[in-house]
Amino acid sequence: MPLQLALLLLLATALLAGIVPASVVIDRRLARAVEARVREDLARAGAGPAGAGPSVGRRARMSPPDQTLPPVCEPARQPEDLGRFFVERANAADVDGLVALYEPDAVLALPGGAVAVGTQAIRAFYGRLLAGAPRVAPGPQSPALRNGDLALTSTRLGGRNATAEVARRQPDGTWLWAIDQPRVLG
Repeated sequence: MPLQLALLLLLATALLAGIVPASVVIDRRLARAVEARVREDLARAGAGPAGAGPSVGRRARMSPPDQTLPPVCEPARQPEDLGRFFVERANAADVDGLVALYEPDAVLALPGGAVAVGTQAIRAFYGRLLAGAPRVAPGPQSPALRNGDLALTSTRLGGRNATAEVARRQPDGTWLWAIDQPRVLG
């Protein structure tokens, strides 16, 4: 098997098996193209009919052709995108989409003075919060205050509360929150 095909197979299998989180894939079309290419190459190589998918180590398998890849969240190209994405994803009850807005070791202030540190703790908090299906009303967003690779973002939610976050530019040019204080007022 050529090295390129093996790498494509490995990437597609990791994506479909959930080993590589969807947030790693920036472009859904690229991921689908990789999956389709691997299926075509396997069919040509006689590894079974297109869409049958290979077994890898007898445990991981490519998904059947009628399944789609998990949704891929659009990355924040500007720090102001983060607040808008938060409202969209919270109202869609997209916990993974919310967590994708944070750096791996981000800090999120919680009610009662507690703090969630890291994406696992942030995921647990948003999982509990979104289980009640709250609606987040978008409000006016202040322009981000930037200093190099850092930006202070703030949004008014529901007209009564203001948020304050510190976003950091990532090596790929996208922005993620490093610190989030969702309740400054109210």
